[in-house]
Amino acid sequence: MKRILVPNEYTKNICQIDLKGLLEKGIMNIIIDLDNTLLPWDKDTIPDDIYNWVIRGKDLGCKFCILSNNSKKRIEKFADKLDIIYVLKAPKPWKSSFKKAVAVLGGKRDNTVVIGDQIFTDILGGNRLGLYTILVSPLSQREFFITRIVRLIEGYFLKQIDMSKG
Repeated sequence: MKRILVPNEYTKNICQIDLKGLLEKGIMNIIIDLDNTLLPWDKDTIPDDIYNWVIRGKDLGCKFCILSNNSKKRIEKFADKLDIIYVLKAPKPWKSSFKKAVAVLGGKRDNTVVIGDQIFTDILGGNRLGLYTILVSPLSQREFFITRIVRLIEGYFLKQIDMSKG
């Protein structure tokens, strides 16, 4: 199994991520995926527990940046609601997208984490740049057709690295 596909951590729900624990590791900058990480991809509302998790992180001194290739309108809507920054037109796993997010946060590789629900975009991109990575389970099982195919392949990798039980 190639290390580049293996996250540093895996959790079923983003709210289980220990923000204080990240800060104790010196990680204060959080690059976060939008769809199926912050909210289900087919919904227009951030779940209350996730909203409160982000607010708690900000209160602790964490800085957040949404990294997504979704539409500007959709990204801005949720970035504005959470009062966090974002990077538009961010193809993942391109290094340049993650470098831009780190720069926008004013961070460095050693104090930035990538949180997302996909191995071949979020985790691969973060690992390629040497960032700390956390894989979360997708919030919704409803997804684009292509994403469903990718999930089958991801399922194989999760079993290989024994993170499917997380």
